[in-house]
Amino acid sequence: MVSSFLRWKRKPFKFLISVKILFGILIALSVLSPIVPILYCIKKRSAFNNQLKALFLYIVVAIVVDVFSAVFNSFKINRLPLQLCFDIFELLIISYLYWLQFNNRVLKFTIVSFVGIYLISIVYFFLTHQNIENIINYADVIEASIIIILSLIFFFKVLADLEIPKLTAYPFFWFNSAFLLYFGTSFFLFLFNNNLRSFNETIVLFLNAIHLLMNICFNTILSIGLCKVKKI
Repeated sequence: MVSSFLRWKRKPFKFLISVKILFGILIALSVLSPIVPILYCIKKRSAFNNQLKALFLYIVVAIVVDVFSAVFNSFKINRLPLQLCFDIFELLIISYLYWLQFNNRVLKFTIVSFVGIYLISIVYFFLTHQNIENIINYADVIEASIIIILSLIFFFKVLADLEIPKLTAYPFFWFNSAFLLYFGTSFFLFLFNNNLRSFNETIVLFLNAIHLLMNICFNTILSIGLCKVKKI
């Protein structure tokens, strides 16, 4: 009876170990996944316009921030200010990509308005919240919402204008799909941020695993889009 009880107790422990191993593999794949779009950027550098230069800058900065975040974690340095700075940069650079993509003045003005609302919101959160973690949580939700709206506007514009003969051969279609998938999923994950401490370890690992999977998919789809760029 005692031995069967001990075997039962070991099963959750073994399961958690297995989950942690899989989680470690996902972390490694997620960290390595930006290498593929970086290589495609280098390969297609002769075709770079302002949009592709901005995308390349975004990928490079994301990698650098990930490296510094890992270093900060190792030395137990607060990485939240770095994360907030990157979030602001991320919203600005992705908004710029859409600003270049849209020719309509109303849409360009809408993008500038969204960026203004986002920046004003961060200033407001700083004045009303002393906890930077809460500021990041609110800012992440607003950022994801803006990018989701912009990506849906792009798809609506494509369907309304019918100016792209072969959609799957159009690079920005893939870039837009990557943004929608990543930030669409992240939006729901961000909603759980404030409650993570109340979840058990398995649920936290599961939610983080979803985020890592989306990051891998994000970089994979970006790579497909870069593959569609025609060299000059």
